[in-house]
Amino acid sequence: MSNKKFLIKLSDHVNKQHWTAYAVAKQLGLNQTTVRKFMSGHVVMEYLPNHVIQIAEFYGLDWHDKSVVEVIEESLGQIKAPLALPA
Repeated sequence: MSNKKFLIKLSDHVNKQHWTAYAVAKQLGLNQTTVRKFMSGHVVMEYLPNHVIQIAEFYGLDWHDKSVVEVIEESLGQIKAPLALPA
């Protein structure tokens, strides 16, 4: 049985810019811990939260770009192959 998930790779892009998690959270009205979660490394989620899109747009990123958010297929807990992001 396979399951589609989102691999969120904001950390690859946001660490190049010098905004703190506190500053981003304050600007967007988000929790600082939530922002820090996505700034610190890749995150796999079953759905794409709205705050991920907000953070991507704050940094001027297109969340449709596979280098930012990628749809993956998991089978028995292992990542199998990347899939195209839905339009």
